[in-house]
Parts: sequence; C-alpha cells; structure tokens
Amino acid sequence: MVLISIKLPYIWDGVYRYINFHLYAYAGNNPIRYTDPDGKTVTNNTDDYIIARLEDPIKLSNGTKIDTVVLAPGEKYLGNVDGTRDKNGNYTKISARDGDNIDYTVNPENQITFDNEHSRKKNSKNDVLKRINNLPIFNMINGKRLLSGSYPKDSEEAHYLSKKWDNDFKEDIGEEGFGNFEKAYNIDSQKVLRKELVE
Repeated sequence: MVLISIKLPYIWDGVYRYINFHLYAYAGNNPIRYTDPDGKTVTNNTDDYIIARLEDPIKLSNGTKIDTVVLAPGEKYLGNVDGTRDKNGNYTKISARDGDNIDYTVNPENQITFDNEHSRKKNSKNDVLKRINNLPIFNMINGKRLLSGSYPKDSEEAHYLSKKWDNDFKEDIGEEGFGNFEKAYNIDSQKVLRKELVE
C-alpha cells in the first residue's frame, strides 16, 4: 500500500492559520505592545484639563489599575474611552461597541467632533442600535442606553453619567483631584499613564 502525502500549506499558514480565526487572540497572541494605538482615541482640544473615562480599566506597567485619564490641552489618549468630563461638570459620551475604532476630539464649549468619517459612521450606527434598544419592549429587558453627545452639567444625561462615572473618577484621582484636574494630572499614576498611552 502506498501512502500519498499532500502538503496543503495554505490551510495552516498565512491568513488561514487557525489562530487568525480565534475571537479572543490579538496579534497571534504575541503582540509587540499590549495596546492598539491605531484607533479609539480622544483628543483634548479645549483650553483646560479634562478627564476621560475608559471603556475598560487598564493595568499600567507598575501594576496600577486605572480607568481615568487626565488630559492637558492638546493631548491625545491612545486607547478606548467612553467619554469625558470637564471641570464644570459637563460630559461627553460616544457610542462604541467591542472592536470599534472611534476617534474623537473634545472642542471648546464641550462640543465633540469625530476625527474621520469612519468614526462618525460607526458612532452613528451604534446610536441607531441604542435607539432601537430604547424602545419600550427592549428597554424593559436591557435598560436605557445613553446616546452619544455633549451634555451640559444640568442635563438629565449629565446627571446619569455623573452617577455612573464619578465614583470611579474619584477612586482613581482622589476627591481632591476630582476638584482640581491640574493637580490630578501630576499624581504618580497619571505620570506613568502619560509615558505609556498619551501623546
């Protein structure tokens, strides 16, 4: 009996490697850096400090877990954010889902703009999904989903975000830092974070 061996490299190599189809593997489980700086950024284009709420907590190289980033004017955070707060209590919110790359800028008067058409379309699409979710029949099951936008401090949406985010802000930068973003900017965890994920 003769055994015939047929080599099928295209099944196992290149784009067809099994790990490339894995839902939870990033860079073949061998990334050079454990962050993805190609998307999901927020830029502070205002004249004052703002704080950003991360979509998920991150672990800094010194072991500190944090989900608050303090940004000086002109700085950009290279990572996934859910929204921001300024010192006056105004909030911004974007609509990002897992895997979405949405880059946006916070401008004077707390107005947001998307940095590219891809980001704008992704955000808009996710807002449509949230509007569907907010229909009474779905809302009873999943709860209300807040749409993206810029929200002044006295708005119902700002109060909602305050309840959802402020305790995490205070835990990361302290009560005093929450009242003084410039001071919070100079705490040790923020200095480490800037070296790693802010430009």
